[in-house]
Order: sequence, then structure tokens, then C-alpha cells
Amino acid sequence: MLGKATLAAALGLSMAGSAWAQSDSSLRPYINFGPQYVFADDTRESDDGIGAYFGVGTPVTRWFGIETNVFYDQFKGKSGGPDWSEFGFEAGALLTVPTNGNWVPYLGGTVGVARSDNDSETSWDPQGAIGGGLFAYFDKLGVRLDVRYRGIDLDNDKYPLNSNPTEVVTKLGLVIPFGEPIIKPEEPKAAPVVKSPDADGDGIPDDKDRCPDTPKGVKVDAEGCPIEVGGEQPIIADVYFAFNSEKLSPDAVETLNKVLATLNSKQTLKIVLKGHTDAIGTDGYNQALSERRANSVRAYLQKRGVTMDRLNLEAYGETRPVADNTTDEGRAKNRRVEIRSQ
Repeated sequence: MLGKATLAAALGLSMAGSAWAQSDSSLRPYINFGPQYVFADDTRESDDGIGAYFGVGTPVTRWFGIETNVFYDQFKGKSGGPDWSEFGFEAGALLTVPTNGNWVPYLGGTVGVARSDNDSETSWDPQGAIGGGLFAYFDKLGVRLDVRYRGIDLDNDKYPLNSNPTEVVTKLGLVIPFGEPIIKPEEPKAAPVVKSPDADGDGIPDDKDRCPDTPKGVKVDAEGCPIEVGGEQPIIADVYFAFNSEKLSPDAVETLNKVLATLNSKQTLKIVLKGHTDAIGTDGYNQALSERRANSVRAYLQKRGVTMDRLNLEAYGETRPVADNTTDEGRAKNRRVEIRSQ
């Protein structure tokens, strides 16, 4: 029986954890003390034991703690059996699942030694125990109920039948936390900051953006509208065309609709339409094609309410390429009308 009790105690130690809930008081080192009652094994030939204990403990992590106790018990012999007294030391650890409140159930295990005295013999004997209990904290104090199954290997020559009692030991104690918290309670996580969307990517949230469709790359003011700067004005948009064509494609129309939104939101804004081509064809033909492309853009904007005084037109043919005219990709980038603020 002792071997099983010792093994159980060792398992309890290996599974040990903390007995501390979420309150500050339960995260501090503590002392606890109170009466204990031993349901005596029949082999003792005595009444149940009555005694007291005193212990100290501390959390190591939120789920693991250690503690040590000293205890004293007395047993009154019956039917010719011996009187017993015990004085012992034990050390152990606790495993709990802290609740949302201050009620903390736990499992625990201990190992230790006890000095056992009967009518004629005294011995120091190993012991082990495993069990569980409950802490309850109330502001600065707490109470504790503990129940353990204990085994002692008594070195007893005169009463050999009493040599291996296995008994239930109960404790009821007062718990007094002290010192600074070993582990501070976890701070509640802040709710994630939800940012307002920024559909046009200009850095101004949509709920504060007076020009929500500003083309990509355009510098904007605090209200999200394009800003005018000295010298060359920032590009508002590029409208691209097919080879040898001034016809507006669906993609070009989509781009111009965004430009319209910007112009409608900022009525004082004027723009210049700069027509360009690739290098295929004669200089004169490309100059005329760039003018037709710029006129196509201007006509589209005029039909949708933009006045002529806000639309200036320039044409450069193939003279100002932005990409290499020797590749298909480069030529496609040069077939455009560049829209700048003025």
C-alpha cells in the first residue's frame, strides 16, 4: 500500500501546478495554518487523529506552485492498542485550473518524513500523499480545504501489524497572502483599431477624403484632393490607347471617370491633356495622332460637364517617350494622353 501511495505522490508532484486565481492576493506568496483530522487506519488500533498544520507556499508560474508544511497529530489507542503522536515535514506542489472568480480547485502531491511515537518506540519514517482541495479568496484573506490519501512506512518492531497505515488526512486552514505579486494578472487585450478604408490609396481615409477617386501616385492635400505645385504639375492620370488609334477603350473610360470625380470635387482645378505616341510611323503622322488622342479625352470630359476653360491641350507625337520604343511593352506605355494638373 505504501508503494502505491508513494508512487501516487510522485505522480502528483510531476503534474503539479499553481493554486492561484486571477486576484492579486492569490498571486502572492502565502502562509496557511489550521486544524487537521486523520481518519486512522484500523491497523493503528486507535481512534482518529486530531492535530494541526502550518505551511508556506509560493506561485512559480500561473499554473505551478510549491509549498512546505509541518504538522502534528495525536491518536488515542483503543482495545489495548498504543497511543500515537506524529510530528512531520512535507513538501509538495499543486495543479489547478483557475476559475473566473476566486474559487480555485486543485490537485496536489507531497513527500516527506514523520516522527512517530507510540507507547515504547520512536522512529523517523518516510511518507507520501496525493489528493486535492479548494482555495477560496476573499479580499486580503482566504480559506482552504484539503483532502489527501497518505501512506507511512513505520519502523515498528513492537507493533508490526501497525507498520504501514494508509489514511485519509483532511485540513481546514486560513490563508494569508503577503509580499508583492509574483505574477501580475494578465492585462486585457486592447480591441484592434479598425482603420477607415482608403479606396484610392492616397493616405486619406475615405470618411475624410473629399476626392475619393484620386488616381494613384498623385500628391494630395489634407482633404485628399490633388495639390498644385510649382514647375511641372503632378500627373493625375495616364490614359492609354491601342496602336494607331485614338478611340477610348473601356479601361481608358474607367480612368477618365475617376478624373471626372476629382474635377467635380474640386471645381477650381484645371488640367492639361498631353498627347503622345510610339515611334512607329512618320513624325508628322504621329504628331497628328497625338493631337487626336488628346482631343478624344477632352471631348469625353466636355460631354460630362467639364468646361473648356479647364481643359488645355498639348501634343508631342513621339518626341517625349517614357519607355523604350524598341519593345512592345515600351511602345504600349508611350501610346497615351498624360493628364496633369495645371
